[in-house]
Amino acid sequence: MTTENRSGPFILPPGKGRGGKAWHVLGDTVTPKIASEDTGGGYCVLELITPPGGGTPMHVHHREDESFYVLEGEFTVQVGGHVQRAAAGSFVFGPREIPHRYENRGQTTARMLVLAEPGGIDRMFEEFQGAIVAGRPDMDRIGEICRRYEVEFVT
Repeated sequence: MTTENRSGPFILPPGKGRGGKAWHVLGDTVTPKIASEDTGGGYCVLELITPPGGGTPMHVHHREDESFYVLEGEFTVQVGGHVQRAAAGSFVFGPREIPHRYENRGQTTARMLVLAEPGGIDRMFEEFQGAIVAGRPDMDRIGEICRRYEVEFVT
């Protein structure tokens, strides 16, 4: 796998993604800042906007490590058995094979950058867009997509 830059330099303002893309993923807005194809599959960087009360269910990645940098607001993050408050400026590392989740427990929208290495999870989130039925995610289809990307929901 090569990690050379495929697209050349670029600048994206807040809330803007590659090719104007922004995806709705389980209540979050996910905007690709650096797509997997920009890095030859080496990594991707995503901006996540999470409304109050939003977040992810507990899940585990079998392929990629994730790093989270909180830009605005405050999250409660659980990585393995550790639960921490992560305010703006906090950095959280979620290694592959360790279950994790986050939740915006604040009263305002929160934002963070997510770095996933290797890349590919951005393509998973793009595929999620085809699993929206009547404005709601079809969790059976979401689960099938996750399995292909080696992401598993855990209880």
